[in-house]
Amino acid sequence: MNSDFEDNQIKESISATFDDVANDYDSNKQFVISAKRLVEILKKQELKDELNILDLSTGTANVALEIAKEYTNSKIHGVDISKEMLSIAAVKIKEMNIKNIRLYHQDVENLTLSLDKFDLVTCGYGLFFYPNMEKVFCDISKRISKNGKFIFSIFTKDAFQPYTKTFLEILKNNYNIQLPNKLEGISLDTKEDIEQLASLINPSTVETEYFKIRMDLSIEQWWDLINSSGFKAFISQLNVKEYKAFKKEYFQHLENVTINKTIKLNADTLFAIITI
Repeated sequence: MNSDFEDNQIKESISATFDDVANDYDSNKQFVISAKRLVEILKKQELKDELNILDLSTGTANVALEIAKEYTNSKIHGVDISKEMLSIAAVKIKEMNIKNIRLYHQDVENLTLSLDKFDLVTCGYGLFFYPNMEKVFCDISKRISKNGKFIFSIFTKDAFQPYTKTFLEILKNNYNIQLPNKLEGISLDTKEDIEQLASLINPSTVETEYFKIRMDLSIEQWWDLINSSGFKAFISQLNVKEYKAFKKEYFQHLENVTINKTIKLNADTLFAIITI
């Protein structure tokens, strides 16, 4: 297990990274595409429209907003560790005149929400960031009502490849950037990982859905994606000189491995639908 000190360091890094990218985060179209798909999956569950919903790692509220538009009589509680992401979310909620979302700046491991039980918990691409993912999953699941649902999304093992593999290798080998190394637990990027995680709570049912998200990006657009997502945490460790050198080196690599300098973005996603 990670020590409390290491856990806090990870959380501070995550918070700082997403504070940094908040203003540009919604330029990443895959997150809105995925949020819309999550709601389509949710509609198949034939749930009533008077739900108490917890949206973990709500970020700029993409998932929460899509749910709120469909389930207007439900109450949605969006939680995130990044103040800046929540600030962007609050603006969007106000502009869209959405009345059934409340936002909370909280750590998912230490929730202080007064509501004991939820009918539905959602999490868009967030679980794998938690230093104690398995414990969080189990603790949150205890707060889901009988026959309630836990629906979350993860990127597949092949997502963002082969471009991120080289991105991380160059940073590690040429710039001595230390990469996260999960020594134990579940990686959470396959159907089997979802089933293994779900087995910790002995659920009623576990379903998974594979969803293909593909688009073409220029190299500059791919670089913008890196700088407006969790990948920013790695290049933020470089000083100005190193940053310029790394960008030049990485762009040269991308130009050599792409056709017409076009990134074939793979943001393929797995959705887990777990019934308690």
